[in-house]
This record gives sequence, C-alpha cells and structure tokens, in this order.
Amino acid sequence: MRCLWWGQTAIKWITVVVFTRLLGLQKSWNINNWNLYSSIGAQYRNDTMLDYYYGVPESANVTEPFQATGGFNYLYKLGVKKPLDEHWLMEGFFSYTHYASSIVDSPYSQNILKYNEGRSDKGSLFNLSINYVF
Repeated sequence: MRCLWWGQTAIKWITVVVFTRLLGLQKSWNINNWNLYSSIGAQYRNDTMLDYYYGVPESANVTEPFQATGGFNYLYKLGVKKPLDEHWLMEGFFSYTHYASSIVDSPYSQNILKYNEGRSDKGSLFNLSINYVF
C-alpha cells in the first residue's frame, strides 16, 4: 500500500495482485480522545476477476450466458474509534458500496434481487465492536 499524507488527510493507492486496484482519500479528526474518520474511494476490478465470480459460461443450461467486464466499485465509509481504557477500544462504522454495473447486471445478482424482496444492488454495512489491544 502506498500512502501520501497531507496533514491528517491520507491518499492511498493499493494494488492487490493484478485483479484489483483501490484509490482513496481518508480524513480523520481527533476530538477529546475520540477518533472520527471518513473515507471515499474507487476500486477497480478487472474483467478476469469479475467474469470468474459473476460471469455465466456458455455451457450453462439455466440462464443465458453472461460475460462480465471490468468495472469500478465506489466506496464510502464513516467511523469512530474511542479508547475505553489502556487495553479496550470501541469502534463503530458505516460503509456503503456502489457496485460495478457488470456485478449488478449479472444473472446471479439479478436472481438474488428478484427472489429476495428488500435486497438492494448497493452494499451497506454497520459495525459496532469492542476490541482488546494486546
């Protein structure tokens, strides 16, 4: 991971193997022993990776073949960290992902959306945890 700092703002560039790349901005604030942070980024996944997970081969009998192409996921995250004492840390965050169109357009994703009422083609996660620091 490469990281360029400008005050408390970080610009990150991460390359994982050759299938995905992430470029993002992260900003944090320290207020009375609370660490608040936010980040925004774009993650590129190439066609080899997306077709492996979301493509439908020509030999499929159940649905039409689908060739997934590379695309960008857009990521947003807001979080907070607070030390409770010397060894315990409380952390909470909310993250949101807008998935690449080839993920959303895949017959696999469309079937999940069709048969699971209330599901979304966007990803969101809320996490609250208490961690022990050694």
